[in-house]
Amino acid sequence: MKAFVLIVLACLVLDVQAQKPRLVVPIGHTSGVYWASFSLDGKTVRTSSPDGVTLLWDLDGKELVEESGDISSVFQSPYSPDGKSFLKVIEDTVKLLDFSGRELQVFYTAHTKWFGFSPNGKIVFTGSPDGLIKQWDLSGRLLNTCKLSENQIAYMDFSPDTKLVLTANGNKTATLWDLSGRLLQTFTGHADQVFDAAFSPDGKSLLVGGFQGGKRWDLTGRGCENVNGYTGGVSAVAFSPDGRLVLTGSTDETFKLFDVTGNLQHVFKGGDSVTNHAIIAFSPDGRRVLTNGDHNTLQLRELSAAKPPRTLVGHKNQVNSATFSPDGKTILTADKDKTVILWDETGTLLQQFDQLSGVAVFSPDGKAMIAGSEDGIPTLFDLTGQELRNLGPSEESCFVCDYASIVCSPDGKYVLTTNGFNSDARLWNMSGGQIRTFGNGDYATQGHTESVFAASFSPDGKKVVTCGKDYSVKIWDVASDTVLATLIALDSTDWVVTTPSGLFDASPGAMKLLYFVVGKYLEVVELEQLKERYYEPGLLSKIMGFSNEPLLEAVAFDSVPLFPSVRLNLDTAKNNLHILLTPRSGGVGKVSVFINDKEIIEDANPLLRGQERRDTAITVELAKYARYFLLDSLNTVSIRAYNQAGWLKSAAQSVEY
Repeated sequence: MKAFVLIVLACLVLDVQAQKPRLVVPIGHTSGVYWASFSLDGKTVRTSSPDGVTLLWDLDGKELVEESGDISSVFQSPYSPDGKSFLKVIEDTVKLLDFSGRELQVFYTAHTKWFGFSPNGKIVFTGSPDGLIKQWDLSGRLLNTCKLSENQIAYMDFSPDTKLVLTANGNKTATLWDLSGRLLQTFTGHADQVFDAAFSPDGKSLLVGGFQGGKRWDLTGRGCENVNGYTGGVSAVAFSPDGRLVLTGSTDETFKLFDVTGNLQHVFKGGDSVTNHAIIAFSPDGRRVLTNGDHNTLQLRELSAAKPPRTLVGHKNQVNSATFSPDGKTILTADKDKTVILWDETGTLLQQFDQLSGVAVFSPDGKAMIAGSEDGIPTLFDLTGQELRNLGPSEESCFVCDYASIVCSPDGKYVLTTNGFNSDARLWNMSGGQIRTFGNGDYATQGHTESVFAASFSPDGKKVVTCGKDYSVKIWDVASDTVLATLIALDSTDWVVTTPSGLFDASPGAMKLLYFVVGKYLEVVELEQLKERYYEPGLLSKIMGFSNEPLLEAVAFDSVPLFPSVRLNLDTAKNNLHILLTPRSGGVGKVSVFINDKEIIEDANPLLRGQERRDTAITVELAKYARYFLLDSLNTVSIRAYNQAGWLKSAAQSVEY
């Protein structure tokens, strides 16, 4: 699926110690995967990325938990397997510390680039980028030194028996070695750099993480399987003047036009410059749109006509901004070289200003322009390039990078800016002074987690839309600077809209990807089981005020009545399946049994006469159902357990027979 938005959705703030449901779309990190490891029980995989989050996955590829955090902390302070101590580099030496900060041991080594524990916690290994690996016991005694033939090591991990070492070298491969330095296997097939590699707890498979995602392999180099991936993102977004259309620019070199219900209307082919930074500008009447094309050009097109766009040629470097005058008769553009150009409505160059600003827009009356001055403060210039006044002060520069944007509110009273570095957009008073920010990178408040590239007002000036490096598009309330909705486009036809309260709307195709995660046990719950409590058709239209229908009041569960946990034991000698149920918050309900995905017992745990509760230990005599089994291959026997109320059921738990 060629997605141009890559974001993990949370409809409710997740407390893993509580039992609140969280809606997720399992489509991975917003940037490369730089670190990955299996859990000690081998049932989950944890990955980290420069996108600032750590994700927990089950082995079916379902995302369970998203945590904000700095990936550097993963490398700098690995924990011991028993969780009682950790390693840290202090004064060019690797030291073992407990969590009170007490020094337990010092490992005197000059190469402290990579270090960690063996799986049993009894050995500390250290490594350098030149391929030198050392093993130490916990008393600080050097046990072994191994020189690998690689000239660079980005990350390493030992097998559970500590007899093998797995390395990632920063290019497109990972390698497997024994401790004599002999190369055993090379794992290729990644499209970009590989930064991390890790063994599974049983030592029989491994996980390799890179810029384009993760892959799982067996030790022979077979069985390659994608775990999660990376796709392009949204770098610009804008409302049409009437507010009924949204145009997005993607790093896949396309512009996509949507109506406010999320339906795709048209796809425009951009150019290679769109990959770096998309430019979008609607004319005041909404009939024309200005976007960027190949190299340093712009494309002026009529939305209602099929004729090719007109190409505007004049900039010698990347174009950062473009805007129409209020009357639609002139166009103002600015580029990375701080060149600002004034064009007429047909795309003819009228005037050029050199060394002025990397971003510029017209003032609301069209008689002046707002640009970034040398100190980074939004500044008002006349159309001859003469400075009139700035809108500062501000604590930091606002226009210091290629992705800065600036727009005026429809009433001309405010200016909205982004600087491409911070995870927020900023609101300024046209008469001077910063008013507020939209977003602060705090995931719990539904804000952006990475740099915001662009921002725009809605036509009534009451809402702001932002997009950024985390590939999310968000709509904010101007008065309260709170998120109203998050927009996600999965491909040319499928989309999702969510709100912080938990409501969502989605296309039929997107519905197939959605599921809930609930409880400290990280249970995956099918969408249909909670859908009626959170699904709101036409959600975006209602939020934007184009529908008078009231919004559904989301049922914010403090505690979902969970189904029991399940443990299966297959007795092949007697052809019996033993089912052990451990009650949780929802009690014990019926148990359904399936053979090769066909339900053969609707309820193997009926509430019998005289019983107050259903059984927690059940035996299914499989011989009674011999007619359902295949004779020439393994069969899959699965069960699903319900809560006592009968409306929430577990995922299928299976054994092979």
